[in-house]
Amino acid sequence: MDHVFLWLLKGTNILASILFAIVGTIVVFYGGYLSIVAIKTVLTNLEAEGKIISTVLKGLDLIFLGIVIQILGIGLYELFVHSIEQLPDWLVIKDFDQLKVLLVKASIMVIAISFVGKVVTWDGEQNIIYFGVGIGAIIASLSYFISIKKNETSD
Repeated sequence: MDHVFLWLLKGTNILASILFAIVGTIVVFYGGYLSIVAIKTVLTNLEAEGKIISTVLKGLDLIFLGIVIQILGIGLYELFVHSIEQLPDWLVIKDFDQLKVLLVKASIMVIAISFVGKVVTWDGEQNIIYFGVGIGAIIASLSYFISIKKNETSD
């Protein structure tokens, strides 16, 4: 019975890893598409500067988000199914906390890129201050989480 349960868990995590790989790849390709559209817009000079910057940042944000999703798939596979040979050291996942820290670091980058996109397309409304403070609070709390996890692993 335990053997069946173990295979069920492994099968579920294999499926999750594959789905994360597929979704991450689709998001990366869509981000690449937006980047190509932005390049075409720059070359043809058809849009305003703010619109071009916004499109470029959205493309970069989506590419980075897709990579984060793929990292999650790799991490789940490594943790619950089998280790993957020839991965870079930073991508070798040995425990769930390490995967969480890696994802939090990547999430901070996604949040920062999104905020820069919001700032670039800012139309003068006052709400951006609250948005910036909220983003700052999120990044500060995630950074604190990383520092706690780093201290736990160094003990």
